[in-house]
Amino acid sequence: LTAVPAEGYNFLKWTVNDDEFTENPLTVEITEATAIVAEFEEIPTYTLTVNVYPENAGTIAYDPEPGDQGYEEGTSVTLTATPAEGFTFVNWKDAMDATVGTDAEYTFTITANTTLTANFEEVVVAEPHTVTLMAGSGTCTETELTEEESGAGVTLPTATPCDAAVTAGYTFAGWAA
Repeated sequence: LTAVPAEGYNFLKWTVNDDEFTENPLTVEITEATAIVAEFEEIPTYTLTVNVYPENAGTIAYDPEPGDQGYEEGTSVTLTATPAEGFTFVNWKDAMDATVGTDAEYTFTITANTTLTANFEEVVVAEPHTVTLMAGSGTCTETELTEEESGAGVTLPTATPCDAAVTAGYTFAGWAA
């Protein structure tokens, strides 16, 4: 005998008269009137809620897509976060705000109702900054240095800041804020 479960169910056991068997298929020798029952159990299903923070900062792809009832227990689910223009992916967090992944692709086995949040951050494009160097007591032409990234350092010259000669009697000593 072979028990074939319907979708959403698992085979649990056979009951032959008062004896129980978990093997499937099952071979039974019939020598008298025999009651044979196949028992099945419904596979638990769980919901998966995925949030994007901040809202509209990216999209989420599901593999596999959830069914009408969610995911069957034990299903391996892969989520892939894709940032919207102007954003970058940061991490995945669970309902308790614990970080569960830092790669945009996150795979897990669903065993309970699950809530995850894909966190993104806005990419800040800094405006260039201009630093103008001038010799206070010397004769010098202005020199401009442009900072390309916010927070990037600018290396200031340690000698005369420009090609012009320093006024007689003066030497370049350093920078003052």
